[in-house]
Amino acid sequence: MKRITFTTIALILSLYVNAQDQQVPTDSATRSIEKEALSLFEQKNYGQALIRYESAAIMRQKMNIPKDTMYQKNLLFQGKCYFRLRRIEEAVNRAQKLADYYAANFSNSDKDYAFYIDNLALYQASAGNFVDAEKNSREAVNIYEKLMKNDFDLAVILEHLAENCDGNGKPSESINHEIRALNILKAIYGEHSDDYLKEIVYLKKYYENNNNADKAQKLQETIDRLKKESEVTNIKIPEMFATPERCRLYNGSMLSGAKQYLDCNLKKTNVSEISEAILLWTKTSTDITVEVDSTMASFLGNIDYLPFL
Repeated sequence: MKRITFTTIALILSLYVNAQDQQVPTDSATRSIEKEALSLFEQKNYGQALIRYESAAIMRQKMNIPKDTMYQKNLLFQGKCYFRLRRIEEAVNRAQKLADYYAANFSNSDKDYAFYIDNLALYQASAGNFVDAEKNSREAVNIYEKLMKNDFDLAVILEHLAENCDGNGKPSESINHEIRALNILKAIYGEHSDDYLKEIVYLKKYYENNNNADKAQKLQETIDRLKKESEVTNIKIPEMFATPERCRLYNGSMLSGAKQYLDCNLKKTNVSEISEAILLWTKTSTDITVEVDSTMASFLGNIDYLPFL
C-alpha cells in the first residue's frame, strides 16, 4: 500500500514539474510572435504589432536569457510603436528601459548605446522635455565622436542635438551643431542633394531664433540658388563623385555600370555619358586603383580610342 502511495505522489510531482516547464516559453515560439510583430509593424499596424512585441518581451523575461539581444529589440520596437501611436510618455518609458538594459548588460559607450540614447532624446523632445533630451543627445554625440566616424549617423545625432539645444533656449549653440551636420551631409551627398536641402532650412530657423536676420536672409538666398541648380541635370554626375565618401555610395552602381559598358556597343550614343561617369568615379574613389600600362596608355594619343581605354 505504501508503495502505491509513493508511486502516486511521484507521478503527481512529475506532472506538476512538467506543467511548470510548459509555462516557460520556447525560443521558437517567441521568435514566431516577433516575426509576426515585425510584419505588422512594416504594414504600419502599430497597435497590433505593439501587443505582440509586449507579449514577446514577457516571454523572454520568463526564459531568463542572459544578455538577450532579442529582448532589447522588443523594447526598441515597443518604443517605436508607442511613438507612432502618439503615446509619447510610454515611448519615453520604453526607450529609457532599453537604454538602462543595454548599459547594464552590454555597454554604455558603444555605437548602439549612442543610438539608443539618441532615440530616447528624440522621444523626450517630442514630450517637450528638452532639458533631458539635450543631455542625452550631447552624450550620444560624445560617444559617437570617439568612434572617429564622420558619417551620416553622426550627422543625424548632431541634427537632434541642434534641435534640442534650440528647444532648450540655446539657438547659438544649435547653429554650431547644425553647421557640422550640414558639412557632413555636403561631403557625403552634396549640397544639391535632397538630404542637404531638407536639412539646411533648420539652420535658417536657428539663425532667426538667435536674431541673426542678415545671416538668415543670406542663407535663404543660398537655399533658393541650390534648389534652382539642383534642377539642372548637367551638374549631377560630377557632384555625385566629388568626394571619396560620395563615390563609395555608388560602388555597387558603378560595378553594374562597368559590366554593362564592357558588354555594350561602343558606337551607341549614350556611351560617352557612361564612360564619363566611370572616369569621374575612378579618379576620386579611394576604393579602387586603376593601373594603366604602356599599351593601354597608347590609346590616349587618339581621341577615337578613348572609349576603349
